[in-house]
Amino acid sequence: MIHLSRREFISVSIAATTTSFLPGDQPKSAIRDVHQEILDIAAGLEKQRRARFAAVKTKAELEALQADLRTKFLARLDSMPKADGPPKLRRLGKIDGDDYEIEKLVFESMPGYFVSAVLYLPKKREGKLPGIISPCGHASVGKASNSYQILHINLAKRGFIVLSYDPVGQGERSQFWDAVQKKSRFNLTCGEHAMLGNPLYLLGTNLARYRIWDGIRALDILEAHPDVDAKRLGCVGASGGGTLTAYTAALDPRVHTAVIACYITSLPRRMGNRIERDPDSDPEQDIFGFVSDGIDHAGLLALRAPKPTQVNTARDDFFPIEGARESYAEAKHLFEVAGAGDAIVRTEAPERHGLSKALREGAYTWFELWLNGRKENPRTEEITVTPRPAKDLQVCPEGQVQLSFQSRPLLKIAVEEFRKREKTPKVRLKDLLQLDVSTARYEIEEI
Repeated sequence: MIHLSRREFISVSIAATTTSFLPGDQPKSAIRDVHQEILDIAAGLEKQRRARFAAVKTKAELEALQADLRTKFLARLDSMPKADGPPKLRRLGKIDGDDYEIEKLVFESMPGYFVSAVLYLPKKREGKLPGIISPCGHASVGKASNSYQILHINLAKRGFIVLSYDPVGQGERSQFWDAVQKKSRFNLTCGEHAMLGNPLYLLGTNLARYRIWDGIRALDILEAHPDVDAKRLGCVGASGGGTLTAYTAALDPRVHTAVIACYITSLPRRMGNRIERDPDSDPEQDIFGFVSDGIDHAGLLALRAPKPTQVNTARDDFFPIEGARESYAEAKHLFEVAGAGDAIVRTEAPERHGLSKALREGAYTWFELWLNGRKENPRTEEITVTPRPAKDLQVCPEGQVQLSFQSRPLLKIAVEEFRKREKTPKVRLKDLLQLDVSTARYEIEEI
C-alpha cells in the first residue's frame, strides 16, 4: 500500500482532474447525473450478489457464503475492539413497578467510556430467564422513548429480562453537550450521529463499529447476570435500533432470536430515497463497501441462518418496503437451505415508520415462541401500560455521562486508536508519479 500525506494526495487529485481523457473516452458537454450513475453501478452489483445468493444450494455452500460475508463485514468495520470478561458496572437506583422493576445502570463499553442503561426484570424470577438487549432507535430521549418503554415493560411482564441502553449521541450520552444551555449543540436524534460518523470515515473506521461494540458489551452483561439463561438471548430494535439489531445479531452468535424492525430493505433502493425522502445523515447505517462487497441487507439476514429472525416492516416507510420484500425472499431461500425455513418470518404493518403496536405485538409473539418455548397460544396481545416521564428513567445524577462520570469522548478514543495503527512506508510524490496508478492503492496520512 502506498502512503501519501494529505498535501501529496491533494496534489495528485488536482493533477488527475487536468489530465487528458483515457483512450475511448469522449468529453461530454452535459454534466452527467452522478446520482443516477451511482445507482446504476449499485444495481449492477446487486444483480451479481443476488445471483450468488440464489446459487447457494447446500449447507456447505451457505457456510462458505456466511464465512465470506462475516470476514468482509468485519473488515469494513476495521475489526472490533477486544475485552476480557463483562464490563464494569454501576447500579444507581431502582424503580418499582407492579410486577416488574427497573434497575438504573451505567457500564463501561470501553475503559472510561460510559453507557447509560436500564434493566427491566420480572419481580418473580424462578430459575433462569431469557434475556434481551434492546438498542434504541432515533429518539432524543433514547431508552426513555414511550414506544420502547411499552415494549420493554410488556416483555418483562412476560418473563423476559431486558437491557436497554442509550445510543451514543442520544439520551444521556451526548458527545456535544452544552452544560450552560443544558442541551446538545446539535440534535439528539440524527444530528450528533452525523457529527460523529463523518470524522470517523476520515479515520478509516465507522460509527457502526462503536455502536455494535456497545451491543456486544450489553450482551456480556446479560450473559453474566445470575438470573439470565445465557443460551436464550435475544435482540430487538426498530429504525436505528433495527440497524443495530441487524448488525449485532449478524456478528454475535450469542443472539439466539432477533427481531429487526423498520430497517431491512435493499441498499440500492435505500440509496435511491436517501436524497428524496430521508436526507438526514446516519453514517452508521451507510457502511462504505456494503454494496460492492456483496453484503447488503440480505447478507445481514443470511448471516443469521438458521437462527430465529423476525423482519418487522412498515408499508409506508422511508426504508422502501419493496426492498424489504426482496431481501426477505433472498434470506428465506438461504434459511430453507439451512433446513430452517420456519425460523425466519416477515410481518408487514399498514403503518408509517416506527415501533407501532402491530410491530411490538409481532415481537412478543416471536420471543414467546423461540425464547419462552410457547409453541401454542403465544401471548400476542399487548398489555396496556403507562410510559414514565423520561426524567424518571434518568440514570446519571447530572443527566449526562460526560458530566457525571467524565466519560471519554468517542472521537478522542477513535483518534487514539488511529494513532496506534502500524504506519505504512511513505513514498515521495516524484516517485509516485512514475508508478502505474491504475493498480496502485493510496492511504492518506493522518489528518
